[in-house]
Amino acid sequence: MMQNRTVDVLAIGAGPANLSLAALAAPAGTDLSLAVVEARESASWHPGLLWSNSRLQVSGVKDLVSLVDPRSRFSFLSFLHEKGRLYRHLIASREYVSRKEFDQYLTWAADHLGVDFGTEVTTVDHDGDHFQVSTTRGTLRASHIVLGIGQKPFIPSCAADMDDPGIWHSSHHMDRGTQTLDKHVLLVGGGQSAAEIALDVLSGRRGLPRRFTWVAGRGGFSPLDDSAFSNEWFNPLFVEYFHGLSDAQRSSLLEEQSAAMNGISHNLLSALYRRLYEIDYLDDLSCRHNFLSGVSLVKLTKDRAGFMCTLRDEISTSVHEMHSDMVIFATGFRHRIPASSNRSRSVCLFRAMSSTSKRTTESHGTVLM
Repeated sequence: MMQNRTVDVLAIGAGPANLSLAALAAPAGTDLSLAVVEARESASWHPGLLWSNSRLQVSGVKDLVSLVDPRSRFSFLSFLHEKGRLYRHLIASREYVSRKEFDQYLTWAADHLGVDFGTEVTTVDHDGDHFQVSTTRGTLRASHIVLGIGQKPFIPSCAADMDDPGIWHSSHHMDRGTQTLDKHVLLVGGGQSAAEIALDVLSGRRGLPRRFTWVAGRGGFSPLDDSAFSNEWFNPLFVEYFHGLSDAQRSSLLEEQSAAMNGISHNLLSALYRRLYEIDYLDDLSCRHNFLSGVSLVKLTKDRAGFMCTLRDEISTSVHEMHSDMVIFATGFRHRIPASSNRSRSVCLFRAMSSTSKRTTESHGTVLM
């Protein structure tokens, strides 16, 4: 990165949102200068979930650009064509796109878009004309800033302060080499990632556990509503209508539509059930399994042999304890606001964003999240 480089837009973070912004802005050419910086060394997307049969829940057409600019050179189909695998992909992946292949696509797009990896933003100030952004590789000046820093893995308070190799979040599932053979594995959380981890553990890839317990909270093992009319909620025309509603109306509507955004795909639920059937009746394997809907982990303590887990039934409020050798949290992510100071009015914009999560505009520039 060049020292004292000036751009119209600086995108901080190279996740799908900012990669999409950069790809859609690319046709503007010299009329709009945009830079993307990323603290990590790659654009890897959910690297903890990238085993070969981990699947996207949506069509590959819902990529960085296609639904806005179908002719863009940064589409998923363009990636497949350039890599010489378009026809074979259509044959091999008629029903789904794997997370691993979509991660390859995002990495390809980031390379073509010239993302500055290994570049961590350290301070943001304003000189009355531009944002002054200090990074570990130099200084940038920008008229506008877009924050796309992603979300932080969430672990419940009962285990948030525990640092133990027997505990990990789903985002680090592939990083852990822990063998599960003859262990008691507890999986906490619901949703697609939890179901994918459940299927991975039960596959025996790292050894089949002697016991597997999945507690899925009040939401249970709910299927994703991927029906035709529910998908109309993601139509741009509906999005425009949605943004015209009041905050209270939007909150109520989002709660009603949660099944279209949160849940487990039907194919994955079927594969899980099939795997349990194989374990119980076909493969002559010894693995006790308990799938507990409406049950939450409320306390976790370390002992010499592993972990003592306190589980609570959310309906009856009854509590019971069980022992496990390892605990996997598929408990999702939470939004995070970057640290800031009060040294300048512009930096305080980051604080304002924490309560609105929308556009903040002042005379000197714009910060978007």
